[in-house]
Amino acid sequence: MLLLFSLLPSWATPCQSLDVSTFDLGGTNVKDRFSLNRYERNVQVSNLSSVEAPVLLDVIRASLPEGVEMSLHKHEEEHYEAR
Repeated sequence: MLLLFSLLPSWATPCQSLDVSTFDLGGTNVKDRFSLNRYERNVQVSNLSSVEAPVLLDVIRASLPEGVEMSLHKHEEEHYEAR
């Protein structure tokens, strides 16, 4: 199967650092503290047909490392500003 979509410019957004705490059951005492870093990579695709989309998305999902999420959305101007 020949895929005919195009990849447009891709970019990474700056890391988001999050401080997360867990609490004792039913209490307010902090049980553990974690520092998490969240990274985002953005890839733009054009001319992706409804026949090709499931193939591409299945390949991406299958290759994601454990703990990594994928989201799919229409490109908006705010995505450029997040860079």
